[in-house]
Amino acid sequence: MHFKPQDSDEPFGPMLVLADGRRSAIASDFRAHVSVLQTMASGASNPVLRARLSDLAWLLDRKQPAFGVEALKAYVDLVARIEAGDLKSRHAADDLAFHHETREYLLRALAIARMIGWAKPEAVAAQAQLVAVRKRAVAARDPIAAHWFCGLDLQARVSDANEVAAELEDVLANILPDIDRHIVVDLWRLAARAYQLAKREEEKHRCQTAAAEAMVTQAEAVSSAMIRAQLIGNAIAALHGVPSAKARRLSQSPIE
Repeated sequence: MHFKPQDSDEPFGPMLVLADGRRSAIASDFRAHVSVLQTMASGASNPVLRARLSDLAWLLDRKQPAFGVEALKAYVDLVARIEAGDLKSRHAADDLAFHHETREYLLRALAIARMIGWAKPEAVAAQAQLVAVRKRAVAARDPIAAHWFCGLDLQARVSDANEVAAELEDVLANILPDIDRHIVVDLWRLAARAYQLAKREEEKHRCQTAAAEAMVTQAEAVSSAMIRAQLIGNAIAALHGVPSAKARRLSQSPIE
């Protein structure tokens, strides 16, 4: 099955759908075999298998909250093992410091935590795990990982938005000049989102402006007139709602 943790109601979809309607497995295909899944989940020692089986068992029978708790614990265990280097993704390079799978496991863990009880010890452990990974990404000043985990923290409302915003700005202040400007734009936008959650409108507008200027820098680096026009249009749109930006939006230079 295709793991899609961004969908908290249907986190497992078909890996393959054919033109004639045939498809690979989805969670509901196993509804008649929940007891088998529960037995397998209880006996599974492999953390990846235990997480998947426990999650499926709980997803198909919410009257068994113990499997939701076990799924949550298994996902947190998975993240801990990945962070420790005990587990390796077969699709990731060995030298990667951060893995997209970590974000996916945390995303699913936090979704389960919301449903079983945000204050439960297992849910608190998932929140602490996210904060630890986020802080490691920020300390490494890895712009992509910082975007993943700061964004997830803001989405889940785990930490103080002011703290996350400050960390994003620290990453941006130390970003390398050869970093793809798309990620720079995304980081400024995320910082603006953090300040919005913190109800700091002036700081939000400053970050919106910085995102717009980063788009201008992108536009100046491309030769295609069509792409350049699109980027400039995006930059102008990014300034929407910024009180002091009217003249900048209407100016012909350098946004033209």
